[in-house]
Amino acid sequence: MNPIQYLDMPKPTTTIVVLSIIGVGLLLLISILLGFASKRRIAKGSFDEYLVGKRDIGPAVTGCALAASYLSGWAFCGSTGVVYSVGFSGMWFAGIWSLLGLIPCCWLAAIKTREFSAKLGAATLPETIGRRFESKML
Repeated sequence: MNPIQYLDMPKPTTTIVVLSIIGVGLLLLISILLGFASKRRIAKGSFDEYLVGKRDIGPAVTGCALAASYLSGWAFCGSTGVVYSVGFSGMWFAGIWSLLGLIPCCWLAAIKTREFSAKLGAATLPETIGRRFESKML
């Protein structure tokens, strides 16, 4: 059996470094311009309205946002652990868990979370939990 052959790491050239710096600079410039454009558009609202989307987003978008924030951790840590322990054949578990288990769970939790946050006047999830359980730490 042949040992695994790895490709050599490419050496960064001056051109690659300059193009990378230009790319990151353009990304930063576009982000700043979008921030100023959105600030002008939403100048009438408050910061709390910005955080909660004027409370007119609804449970579907809230559920998708909740699922996306959870899935980012799952994709980074959980699915990596599954693949490491089981092998690449364990990826079916990650897909099934994400589609059939996690997203409907987050969707249902988002409805209750939105109700609690609106009732308690909270803008973020930690603020909702802190007010719900009368915690001085959150």
